Amino acid sequence: MKTNFYHIIAEAHEYNMNVRACLNLTDEFHRYQPEQYIKWAHGVGIEQLTFRRIAETGMEFSDERAWVSAHNMPWDEFQKMTGYIEKVGTPIARLPFGYIKYSIRGISIVVDTNCLAKD
Repeated sequence: MKTNFYHIIAEAHEYNMNVRACLNLTDEFHRYQPEQYIKWAHGVGIEQLTFRRIAETGMEFSDERAWVSAHNMPWDEFQKMTGYIEKVGTPIARLPFGYIKYSIRGISIVVDTNCLAKD
């Protein structure tokens, strides 16, 4: 079954819903610059974008830990992404768990540094 992503977003907007995309950053995501993801999100009508760096903390199984270790976004690439968001974005709020929400091109953006933590 093929899903029409754009249709789903348009339908959510018909019901006055905001659309959030969460990107779990694996080693595939450093192929593009952060502005490309933001431009894409803006173009399809996404209002909230979360960049999540997967991390090994809190994992119970060694095979999960091994996969994350092998496929995590390289730290230097993650820092470039975070630096771009901090430089270009306008801080709009500090969230209860400490992360800062930024605004870029009308999209609220959060960078989560540890999406697999159990805390």
